[in-house]
Amino acid sequence: MEDPESKETTPINTPSQNTPLLIFGRTCTLQNDTLTLRDLHRLCTLVLILSSVCGTVICYQRDSIGRYFNLRWLPVLAAVVMSLMYSLKYVNNYMGGWGTSQGKFWCDVKIMYVRGFNTVRTVSRFINMCLLFTLVCHLLTLEASATFTCLLMIIGEWQAGVLENQNQYDIRFQDKFVDADDHLSLPALHAYQASHSTEHINWTAFFIQGIIELLTLTFVFVAAHLQTELIFAVPVIVCVIMWSFLVPTMLNFAYLKQTITFCQLEIYRMIADIVILPITVMFALV
Repeated sequence: MEDPESKETTPINTPSQNTPLLIFGRTCTLQNDTLTLRDLHRLCTLVLILSSVCGTVICYQRDSIGRYFNLRWLPVLAAVVMSLMYSLKYVNNYMGGWGTSQGKFWCDVKIMYVRGFNTVRTVSRFINMCLLFTLVCHLLTLEASATFTCLLMIIGEWQAGVLENQNQYDIRFQDKFVDADDHLSLPALHAYQASHSTEHINWTAFFIQGIIELLTLTFVFVAAHLQTELIFAVPVIVCVIMWSFLVPTMLNFAYLKQTITFCQLEIYRMIADIVILPITVMFALV
């Protein structure tokens, strides 16, 4: 991870607390008075682990579909990947990061959120793009194109990671947003990010990602021939397209237009993960 500027630089004024962290027009809170990153990661981990375990149990009881392997496993494995991602981020948050800024390896999720990028999510989505678009290609009898399709979607996701790195916030420390228990306060961070918008927005990666993924999906649907034993194949495909392309594109556009902060962007992504992926698993197991 890139080493941000030292927190020993000139202090910045305390961010205003009058900017509420709104999600779908309502203040985002959980059981505690202050919404923390650790709470959200714990919630997402529990939901996705529950979905993964239930999906695994039911998958063993359902008939296998697919010519080469049981396609029902692919959305279940996608939920497993995301549950592992949130588990790792929760542990990283709990331990205060891994490695040091002066060492060869350094990974601190709190600094990622403060600066406005999420490398862990980008890598996890690489894997899930392979799983979910292998599923889509097999459902649409495009097995021969599955590898090429997955490769293009991975390149698109790589551009999403580039987008975040090119539009980071110029924040020089993280201690301002961490409480006495070493919890990252999302309302405080959101207030700061809302009042310190990035001056120069780079749209290049956004357009490259959109063009690559849109052309790939166009090719897939033009050449598609739906022929499968899966009862809810169409809802599964719709959920995959929503999770992989439609929702991320809308969120990234709103983020680059500075309608939402990175905190809000990540919360919307979490909601998509714990809602769309379990629904995809449910449809695949019917």
